[in-house]
Amino acid sequence: MEYSETYIIGGVRECDTSVRFEMISPDGEVTKLRITPKIWEKFELSSGDAVSSDTVNRLETLSEMCEAVTRAAKYAEASPQSVRALIMKLKRAGFSSEAAENAADMLVKRGLIDEQGQADRFAEKSVRTGRGRSRIVRDLVAHGYPHDVSENAADSISDDEYAAALRKSISKKCRNGIPTERKERDKLVAALVRCGFSVSEIIREFDRLS
Repeated sequence: MEYSETYIIGGVRECDTSVRFEMISPDGEVTKLRITPKIWEKFELSSGDAVSSDTVNRLETLSEMCEAVTRAAKYAEASPQSVRALIMKLKRAGFSSEAAENAADMLVKRGLIDEQGQADRFAEKSVRTGRGRSRIVRDLVAHGYPHDVSENAADSISDDEYAAALRKSISKKCRNGIPTERKERDKLVAALVRCGFSVSEIIREFDRLS
C-alpha cells in the first residue's frame, strides 16, 4: 500500500514505558501505534506533524515490534517458553516473522528466557514423575528446545535419580509384581521404553527385583 505525504500524527500520549499515538490517513482513517520513548525521541515528532511514506512504514514496523515484545513477555510470565515455541506463538497471533524473532531475542537479552535453565528444571520435574533420559530429551525437543540444550538437561540428572525414576515407574505399572509371562513382560518393557528408559536399564532392574 502506498502512502501519501499527508499522513498526520495525532493523539500523542506519553508515559515512562511507551508513547501511544495515532496515524491519521488522508481519508481520515486512524491507526493507533505504540513505540518506546527512546525510539519516539529519535523521530523528533509531535502531534500535528505530517510524515512521509517511509516514516509511516518505519513507525508501523517499530510499533509491531513493541507490541510483539509486550505479548511475548506475557507469554513468558504465564509459563516457561523456548525461543522456538515463543516465536511460533507470536506468529500464530498475527505478528510477522521479523517482529516475532526480534521479540524473542529481546526476552533472551533481558533474561526472561533462559532455555538451559528452563530445560534443567523441566528435566528435574520429569524424572520425579518417572521419566527416563530419552523421554526427557524427546519432550524437551517437542517443546521447542534445541537438541543440545535438551541433551544437557537430561545429562544433569544423575544415574541414581534415573534408577529411582525407573523403580517408581515399575512400581506404578506392576502393583502385583513383575509379570513372569513372556507376553506381559514384553508389554511392560515396551511401556517403560516409552517412558524413556533403555532396555538394558529395565532388564537390570528386573533382575534386581527378582
